[in-house]
Amino acid sequence: MSDLNRAYQMQYGASLLTGINIGDQITGLTFRIASNSSRSSSPATTFADYEIYLAQAVNSVANMSTTFASNMSNTSQVRDGGLSFSAGAFQGGAVNPTTNPFGPVINFDTPYTYQGGDLVVLIRHTAGSSDVGFLYSLSTTASGYGTDYRAFFGTSFGATTGSQNSLHITQFSVTPTAVPEPVTILGTLLAGGIGMAFKKKKDLN
Repeated sequence: MSDLNRAYQMQYGASLLTGINIGDQITGLTFRIASNSSRSSSPATTFADYEIYLAQAVNSVANMSTTFASNMSNTSQVRDGGLSFSAGAFQGGAVNPTTNPFGPVINFDTPYTYQGGDLVVLIRHTAGSSDVGFLYSLSTTASGYGTDYRAFFGTSFGATTGSQNSLHITQFSVTPTAVPEPVTILGTLLAGGIGMAFKKKKDLN
């Protein structure tokens, strides 16, 4: 991602989503600063518009299209509108543990019901108000793509196609359809030793 106008699409293979069951409600997501970043914390920044879409995957990771719409089925817009982060919302300087904590959750306006299989996330955002280096500091996979993840980005808010990019390590907030107690499930993406977390919470409704 960048602090410039961008469209960014990520596909997470079903093997990475073992902590999320069919019918669970995905209610938000967040990222973290890379452990090798020189930043000790993030500056304040505001996006005039930060849109998020979730969808079932049409293609396998290996066969993803550079055309965003061709990778998405039963697409739902889960967030729309401005987004602001206060200074220090994302903390860096990882020493022990060797990964930084995840930042504040970007909550969805409308929860997304997971349908099974690969999950596609499309984020569109306007330019942020901070320096260009803010989102470049976020933690990504070591390589451009693997057998169970891949990402593309377009260089404008309304881009319909993109070029290959590294996938951002993501934490999803999930409300299970049924679970006796709140639980946190951690999954490990072994390719490159990258960790991917899924936070689950009890449905209080």
